[in-house]
Amino acid sequence: MTLTELPATLRRAGLVGAVVALAALSLVLGSRPAGASHTEIYFTFPVDPANGHSAADCGNPNPTTPPPAHDRAILVPGGPQRIACLWVANVDDQLGAASLQVDVAFDTDVVSAVSAAESTAWLLSTGRQLFACNSAIEELVGDPLGPPNRWHVDVGCTTSETNPLGPQGSGLLATIWLQPGPLPGVTPLAHINTYLNPVSAVFPLPEIPAQLRTPAVVVTRCADFMPPGDPDGWVTISDIFAIVQNFGTTDPALIALYDLNGDGAVVINDILIVVWQFGTMCPV
Repeated sequence: MTLTELPATLRRAGLVGAVVALAALSLVLGSRPAGASHTEIYFTFPVDPANGHSAADCGNPNPTTPPPAHDRAILVPGGPQRIACLWVANVDDQLGAASLQVDVAFDTDVVSAVSAAESTAWLLSTGRQLFACNSAIEELVGDPLGPPNRWHVDVGCTTSETNPLGPQGSGLLATIWLQPGPLPGVTPLAHINTYLNPVSAVFPLPEIPAQLRTPAVVVTRCADFMPPGDPDGWVTISDIFAIVQNFGTTDPALIALYDLNGDGAVVINDILIVVWQFGTMCPV
């Protein structure tokens, strides 16, 4: 028996399993911790934060084991804000970190930054004294390759003196509160000038080598289709089956319903969006 001879329900079930497996694999590969001699700077996007607009939503700012990286955030057009937590993992510079600079750009047609702030709990955890911090949300000027509505978040902190040594390991660097725009779209949170400096009396200050990971912010409507005509407000396995059953449809009404990324077709990317949203509650 060939694949085309299998019953349609079995083929669709196999597609669901393959998509879920691929999505799980992408999350695992995208969130592997760096090696012990490797420093990494990355974002996480906690879902349904319970503590309001504060760094507490990100978790322990000075953890023994850092949280896994997220390679995307899924937001709903005009929906609630989402916090973006910027972490550093596996700092192994022998002098430790003394200052941080975060500069991240994004397209305001897709998402805007409501607020941004430094997190100093890790930076000051060895007893160093804070010298100064600054934060700003500004239009990105002089960027001919970027879209016309490209803005950036700029956060920085420095500590003073050369003793004691700075922190190693992993910690929270900054938080950014994101507000999705009214229309679907995708934008990277692109690092344009993000780095850490070690404790040093040499100027200009050297940088701690680090891998910068750039996640995508995807603004798309909530994938809540079932029951038909009266969705239950949650993205469930029934919603995944519903979109898989209409994979590749040419019916304009079904395309309007199941085309989540706005490309005019119901394709694998739409199925992946439902998988990424699985288990979330849709805003009213």
